[in-house]
Amino acid sequence: MSRATIAFVLGVMALAGCAAHPEPAAKAPEKPPTPVAPKTPEPSPELGMKLYPGMKLVADSLVTTSTPLGESANANYTTPDPVDKVVAFYQKELGAEAKVEKSNENGTDQAVVTLSLGDTVQSATVSRNKGEDVTTVSLTKNSRTPAKG
Repeated sequence: MSRATIAFVLGVMALAGCAAHPEPAAKAPEKPPTPVAPKTPEPSPELGMKLYPGMKLVADSLVTTSTPLGESANANYTTPDPVDKVVAFYQKELGAEAKVEKSNENGTDQAVVTLSLGDTVQSATVSRNKGEDVTTVSLTKNSRTPAKG
């Protein structure tokens, strides 16, 4: 082989070894998930009180009515949390003047938290049947229209 051929082959081999081969794109380091602050319970305008955190509205259960005598709103929710935890939330939400009535009949743990202020009554009825893993919460607000005169 001539020197020119050997030089040519060595040059080709050198170029082949030095050819630009794209490196696989480096993956961006995975960021850990950003912690999310617990969601503050949103007040329900119709019901006039905050909603227990994580409750799910039962489909088509929000009902509002208005008559010359007053207004009423009711909605039903579910949560996996126990009755006592939900009741404690609504005792705090409705304040020191709220009354609590608890019962446990036929395996149903139930409590009603009620606040009456003037012409408005707000209540949270919380219940769970024995052996079930869902607590039902019914929120109600009734307001009488003051008599004119």
